[in-house]
This record gives sequence, C-alpha cells and structure tokens, in this order.
Amino acid sequence: MIGVLDLSESRIRLAAARDQCDELLAVFKGWMASDGIAVVTVRDPQFVHYSWQVRVTNPPTKNLPLMTGEIINNVRSALEYLAFQIYLKAGSPDGKKAGSVAFPILNTPGSWDSVVKKKVPGVWAEAADRLKAAQPFSQHGEDVHALPTLRGLGGTDKHRNLVLCAAAAWSVGAVGPKGPGFGVQMRMNRADGDLDKGLVVPIVPGTAVEVAAVFAYPDPKPFHDSVMKWTSEIAFHEPPPPDVDFGFRANNGVEISLFGLPDLVDHVISIVETFDDLPGPPPSPETDDASHD
Repeated sequence: MIGVLDLSESRIRLAAARDQCDELLAVFKGWMASDGIAVVTVRDPQFVHYSWQVRVTNPPTKNLPLMTGEIINNVRSALEYLAFQIYLKAGSPDGKKAGSVAFPILNTPGSWDSVVKKKVPGVWAEAADRLKAAQPFSQHGEDVHALPTLRGLGGTDKHRNLVLCAAAAWSVGAVGPKGPGFGVQMRMNRADGDLDKGLVVPIVPGTAVEVAAVFAYPDPKPFHDSVMKWTSEIAFHEPPPPDVDFGFRANNGVEISLFGLPDLVDHVISIVETFDDLPGPPPSPETDDASHD
C-alpha cells in the first residue's frame, strides 16, 4: 500500500545526516591517527600513581561541533517535515496554525492526546497512533533516550555551543601491587555533579584533561588520601589505558556519544519509514454528503 505522505524531504535530510556522520567519524579518526588528540599515560615521578590525560596538540581538519550540529539539525528537520506532511494531508483550513506544527516528543503518555492535537492540527487517528508508537514512552532499552536526546540537542543555534567531552570507561582495569598492606584505587573523573557526563575537552592545542587515574595506597591508610611512593619499591607496572568515550554536549547539558550519532540517525529513519504506508484521513461527513449528490 502506498501512503499519502510525501516523505521525500525527510529522506533527503536523513540521507544527508548519514553522509555527515560518516564524514564526522572519518575526521575524528584521522585526528586521532595523527595524534592531534590522544590519550596519554602519565607516571608520577614520586608517587605510585598513573593518570590518563586527553591531550590536544593540533586542531582537527574540520569544525567538529559545527559538523555535529548540522547532523542534529538534519535529523530533527526530518521529523518536522514528517509532522508538516500530516498537517497538510489533514486539510486543516486554519493556515495560521502552520507555524506551530512540530513533531511531538513526550517522555510520558499522560498528556499525549492534547499535545498531539496541538502540535499536529488535524491529525487523524491512524497518524496519531503512529506518532504515539514513535514516542520515548513507547520505546525500550536505549531507544528510550533517542528522541529526548534529539530534542535537547536540536535547538536551532545549540550547535554553536556544543563542546567536546570525554569520559573514561568505568570498567577500566589495572594490575596493581599484590600482597598484604597494599591497595589499589581507581578514579574516573566526571563533570561536576553528574557521574554520567564526561569532562569538557577544549579543542585548543595545549589542552590536557585528566580523565582517569589509578594509584597504590597503604592498607590500612594512615589518612584518607595516602599514596605509596616509588621508594617503597612496589612493582606496579604501567597499566593499559582505559577506553575513552568522546561525545558532544549542548549548553543545556544534553550529551551524545560521537559513535552514538549514527544510531540516532538510524532510529529516526526507522520512525519515518513507519509512515510510508500511512492511509489518509477518513472522509469528513461533508465530503460523504457531496459524493452522494
């Protein structure tokens, strides 16, 4: 069955977003390969302490926050075009409402009926059901966060305030000294007040941001921040660096992983394609009466 919506503009936007994701990842990987940005291990000269820093020595070949903002803009625009197509097919006589049409995104279903009618004037039952099926409250797993993230990042000018951030994985491992009287502690550095967010990494040569550390301490500790010294002759070889997840954060605190962007694009593609066979609105009573005259 062929649906009534013209999804061509949404598909064009999403195809562009896919290409932009490929380009963004290629630029970032090239930046890392050239050591323009790198995770560097630092061994403290006095204490049994290793830390890992994200260091920037050269800028990337393209503006990464701007590229990310363009991806987000295309993905959000794809949904706005979809909502507007529903509005057009509904045949709403009130053209004044055209400027308020928007793809609704709700975390909870409580106000769904009133919101969908306000955001998409004239929406008919089948279209409303498909919009509802795309909502965060209808999703499972990581998909629950996709549209709220898009909503948070998708303001017209928010890409101007996107910043690069980095977080070391919580599963970082280290082989520390063995034997009685010693302990090893790992520390993952996070943004103030939010353990789920990484630290901001200014894209400026000379930047060095410590994202994680591991150190040996005497057990029991004589005081809370005790650290062993190398003069204690502990054999603590340099541990492997942790995995570091890079992403972008908007000025409102919403963040997306660099490698999560393609998943976001694919999620919205799947939403748009559910409208491919959408039937049109049922005929109004006036239309039925006219057809029988």
